[in-house]
Order: sequence, then C-alpha cells, then structure tokens
Amino acid sequence: MNLFGKEPRPVFNDIMIEELANDIGKDVHKWCQQNNEYIDLEDCIEAAKSIIIWHLNDNGYQLAKEFEDKLMISPDTELTEILDDVSWQADKILERYVKAWVKSDDIKADLPIGSIVRIKIKNKDVEGEIVQIYDDVAKYGVCVESLGQVKGKSHYLVHFENVGCVPA
Repeated sequence: MNLFGKEPRPVFNDIMIEELANDIGKDVHKWCQQNNEYIDLEDCIEAAKSIIIWHLNDNGYQLAKEFEDKLMISPDTELTEILDDVSWQADKILERYVKAWVKSDDIKADLPIGSIVRIKIKNKDVEGEIVQIYDDVAKYGVCVESLGQVKGKSHYLVHFENVGCVPA
C-alpha cells in the first residue's frame, strides 16, 4: 500500500468542469423554463462551460450577469441564489472523485490520532496534533494550538500526503 496512491490525488480538471457545467446548465435551463425564457438546454450548458472556466466562485450575482450577457436573459434573485452554490457544487464533484481515488488506490492513514506532525499553513511550517482522520477523503484533522486553535473545537483539514511526522 502506498500512502499517496498509485495515481496522484485528483484535482479539479476539465472532466469535472464539464460535469459541473452540465449540472449548472440544467439548473439555469430549468429556471429559464419557469420564467418563460425560451433557451435551449444545450445553449445553457455551453454558456455554463464558458462562464465556469473563468468564474468558479460563489458570487451568484456575477454569474447571473454572465448568463444574462451570454443568453440574453433577465436574471432575478432566484437565479442568483441558484448560482450562489457553484463552488460548493464543484467541491462536491471533486470530493466524489477523491473518494473514488482513495477507494481504488486503497489509501489508508498511517498515522494515528494524537500524532504530532508538521504541516505548512500560509507558507509557514508549524507543528500540530492529529485530532481526526477523514479516511474517505485521505485527510487528517490537525489542531495547531500555536495558531490559536483549541483542541476539540477546531482543526485544519490537511491532505495525508502533506503531513510530515515529527520525530519523537
């Protein structure tokens, strides 16, 4: 078993953008139908592809304005609210791919809770304690008290492969 997997950890890529664009395009198309905006589903998906590549964020208003320009529609607060979740949806798609990677590459945590480890936070090496293990996404929860975190209340989520053991 290799802690880092046979393949590298998945990152958000073109395949995932395509999947996200299809989801967002369908949501925009549904909104169009409910608001008597007669736009083809494929046009909504194509617009979503071109917009999402440049604006992977949670600013629903900005995204609605982009759809307005691309599709010549009149967005409202409902469409803005629908588009407020784009980065959350992207995170969920990436998480699904990461879970599949963890399972297919049989990745397991090799450090137990309570281990003192070194991680990089804001380009600074710090020591912390593993307080939780997220096996399904290959991450540790690391509490760094020197940065004001309180054990049992907060921790950083750190990829398994970005955690270094501190010698005893």
